[in-house]
Amino acid sequence: MTEDTGRAIVLTIGPAHDGPWWWEQLRRSPLRHSLIYERVSLGGKTHHQMSLWDSARLTWRFLKLLVRARRERIRYIFTFESDVSCYLIGILQLVPLLSGPRHVILQFISREKGAGLGAGIRDAIARACLRSVHLIVCSSRNEAEYYRRRFGWPQSKVAFAPFHTDQRFLREHSDAAASDYIIAAGRSYRDYATMAAAVAGTGLRTLIVCGRGGPGVSDLPSEVEVIRELPLAELIERMARARIIVLPLEHRRISTGQTVLLQAMALGRPVIATRTAGTEDYLEDGENGVLTPPGDATALRTAILDLWHDEARAATLARAARRAVSRRHLPLHYAHQIARLLASSEMPRA
Repeated sequence: MTEDTGRAIVLTIGPAHDGPWWWEQLRRSPLRHSLIYERVSLGGKTHHQMSLWDSARLTWRFLKLLVRARRERIRYIFTFESDVSCYLIGILQLVPLLSGPRHVILQFISREKGAGLGAGIRDAIARACLRSVHLIVCSSRNEAEYYRRRFGWPQSKVAFAPFHTDQRFLREHSDAAASDYIIAAGRSYRDYATMAAAVAGTGLRTLIVCGRGGPGVSDLPSEVEVIRELPLAELIERMARARIIVLPLEHRRISTGQTVLLQAMALGRPVIATRTAGTEDYLEDGENGVLTPPGDATALRTAILDLWHDEARAATLARAARRAVSRRHLPLHYAHQIARLLASSEMPRA
């Protein structure tokens, strides 16, 4: 099986810059010769802030991109998550004259389906827009299966590839001395209520780093200090010095939390996380971290206290976590995994 994907356009949306953090690391991979990076700017806006005029301009840009891709025999176009580029490219490629390059969505995520007629209509629209997509890649096995069932997609259309993190975290802060605090970070689907209940009465200093809206918990114990909107560099510095990093998550069929989880693992800190879709494919309980049941403050408290008082075990888990990242969760690994999935998707099926 070859890992040569042919020429491919990697498409992102946002303010103009030379590329996201992973681009230079990816360009040093054996696949770099085939990748063309395209950044479409919305003038500082996010895709959620687009006007009708912005949508028209973006559609025109994508139309020209697809014409060029067909002319230059580009084999793949990669888009990310579920932003507007995924849907516009999908719709445009329903036109036969624009359907040359295969469209692949990486790190696909969609909010869980709600109840009611509106949710069904939204899913029907998504299903129609993404009908032309060649492959949808998710960051969790369970999440991939959830989307297959929800949208009625065939097995061949949805795949799992482990997420990745910045390889610089493996060497930066490697000599940071641990301080006497626990830290939890992130915004999406965090279960800070369970976290607060777990540390209440322990006397362990606990930092919760969250978004502007706060942790969503009104009554916090004295052990907890909330920090809002911390810049990434400062967050990494705090994580690198934490005695334990905790990732408390709501139980969801979609996956969240991998960014913070892999950062923590790469920094060589012991990690405790909720066992759910976003963590099961990354942490092996008792091997490179600790997994606790969703919403179980007692189990989380026990896990925290066990690691707090057993520094040798905490260090063993942390070393194993760092090894796991260096072997499986870097941009180079992700690129090769995507190439293998594409090679497999091109093979004739019985």
